[in-house]
Amino acid sequence: LVFRQWSTGDKSLVITVGPGRYVAIYDAYFLVGWRATNYTYTQWVPKGAKINAPKVSKVYDDGQTRVFVVGWTTPDGKLAQFPYAVTAPINFTAAERREHYATIITWDSKEEGWYPHGYELQISDAEKRKWLLWQFKQWEPSPVVDAPGEYRAVYEHDPLAVSVLAVVVALMAGAAVALRRR
Repeated sequence: LVFRQWSTGDKSLVITVGPGRYVAIYDAYFLVGWRATNYTYTQWVPKGAKINAPKVSKVYDDGQTRVFVVGWTTPDGKLAQFPYAVTAPINFTAAERREHYATIITWDSKEEGWYPHGYELQISDAEKRKWLLWQFKQWEPSPVVDAPGEYRAVYEHDPLAVSVLAVVVALMAGAAVALRRR
């Protein structure tokens, strides 16, 4: 509470008058807090005042991971709409977007760049099979970008194609031996 005036209209903190009833009139202020990664801010705001969110964008960047504020949430987890009317003390928490610098390696390509946390790695149909003998098995270490680093497409021999190739080679070898014997 911040003193505004006495009920008599006198704005001084000290009042000396005759007998009677004097009431101090106060303005109510509420503490408003803001919290994000590497960022905190508080301010006193008059009751009923409309406030805007602070201008904060990137709050963390170590060259491998960076974090951006994309909005502010209220204590109940809902995204706050600004300007916001203050009717009680409140703490806002940042809604953040996290990105990681990652290298994506497939059979014949290598891409580096910033990927959102939780980005699901995809592989095209053309990349799923290579030279008829190889097929895509999995992503290592994970099919989802959840940290900076390398994400590599792992391939394995296609058992059916290898079997067919072995049969063809055996038939050709058999045919070559049969032709030599003639």
